[in-house]
Amino acid sequence: MEFKYQLIRMNVVKVTNDDDVRDKLIGQGFELIEKKKVVPVEDVNQLTVEKLKELAKEKGLEGYSKLSKDELIKLLEEN
Repeated sequence: MEFKYQLIRMNVVKVTNDDDVRDKLIGQGFELIEKKKVVPVEDVNQLTVEKLKELAKEKGLEGYSKLSKDELIKLLEEN
């Protein structure tokens, strides 16, 4: 099941689809967890090098600027 929001405080994770519940949890000290973009592997092979670099940047990866397409795909699959 997909949830709209995931929040964390220390080692406790709460999930909800409700904006009011999200706000209440934030008020209790929970922090919103950013959802990562998931790209199916078969789609990754169709992306351009430029788009693969954008995905690497979005994931906060480093050292991707001089990688080949195959190397970028491998890096993204591993992280």
